[in-house]
Amino acid sequence: MKSRALRIYLFAALLAVVLFGNSVVFARDGEHESTSYTGERLLLPFSNPLKGFDPNLMAWHSSTKLLMMGEDWLYEKSGFSGSKKGRFSQLLLSAYFNYATSYYSHEIAHQFLNRSHHTFWVDMTDWFPHWVPEFIFSEGYSGFWNDEELERFIDSQRSDLDITSRLILTYEAGLYQENFNARFAATTSSLKNRTEVNKAMSFMLNRFSDFPYLLFARNETIKEVESVGYIWYDDNDITGYVALMEDLGVQISSDDWMVSSGLAFFASGQTWNAARALYQYFISGDGSVENISFNVSDRLSISPPNFYLFATVRGLYLETECFIHSAGSGKAVRIDIGTGLDSFGLNQTGPVDWLRFGGEYYSFQIGIPYSSLRFSPFCYLNFDRELRH
Repeated sequence: MKSRALRIYLFAALLAVVLFGNSVVFARDGEHESTSYTGERLLLPFSNPLKGFDPNLMAWHSSTKLLMMGEDWLYEKSGFSGSKKGRFSQLLLSAYFNYATSYYSHEIAHQFLNRSHHTFWVDMTDWFPHWVPEFIFSEGYSGFWNDEELERFIDSQRSDLDITSRLILTYEAGLYQENFNARFAATTSSLKNRTEVNKAMSFMLNRFSDFPYLLFARNETIKEVESVGYIWYDDNDITGYVALMEDLGVQISSDDWMVSSGLAFFASGQTWNAARALYQYFISGDGSVENISFNVSDRLSISPPNFYLFATVRGLYLETECFIHSAGSGKAVRIDIGTGLDSFGLNQTGPVDWLRFGGEYYSFQIGIPYSSLRFSPFCYLNFDRELRH
């Protein structure tokens, strides 16, 4: 079926309100949620998710929450959540729903640079190989290139940095988006200092997605296909990125990429918070767990770091974050540091010479009557390894 994403999400949101009686908040960005497992507030997306990472995240978040609200209601009314078998089936269903929304979010992100198409197709008759209705791209490659760019690309000038940068973003935007979604889930959990079951599943499914992709698809054969009168390469996000970087004279090892991706996932503190939340819910039915943290003083605590790995035009870039909480105040600061994997002596990961420092403060309340408006100032500083800004 073909439809505009805005209509889909608005209709689904209104349907959920009628069926499940949850409150609705109309918002463009940010989030305000209760700490309870059910009855959370819902955010409705106001922008087409094809327009960029932020609208895509809002659409992913809203659609995932709608599905989880319905699932919670179903299991609560049925009483299935009162047994381990019931909770296990609920976790399986939650995993499937989260997989489905992350799949569509990933595929939508690949279309960000498509200039001419603002709709997408979902084929309800095709459920394989993804086990959800197939996402269909807009036709051909014509929406990504003007005539001059297409001619330069076809003339094998793939080493052109501008074109290659756009190609890499097109290939990697799906994996970027899933990291972005996982980071949002981790941030909302960190600000509460608790991880709820649904947020745990959202984090796990989005953050872990690139590792199995690398595990099973990194050695797929690149084929040639004909489309819109030209010969194109038929590759995937992994093999396409490695080939493009090789055109730029940079060797990227997909094996090292896979190992680094796995290590970044398992070394992240939120991975263990999420695993504990899922296990605790299965064993006892508790809907959330307190996050792991370490006391720095009587008033301050710090969370274990989270790690996010990105494939960029210069190579594999690793960014880490941690949260510092002020006891009793509900305030927190996020601190971020990022650099290339080659900074740690790893070969075949690309010559990333960036150093990034920054953070965000959560948050100042705006004193407007009958309003919960807040703002969270942030700052990032970008340098090279010689600390030139």
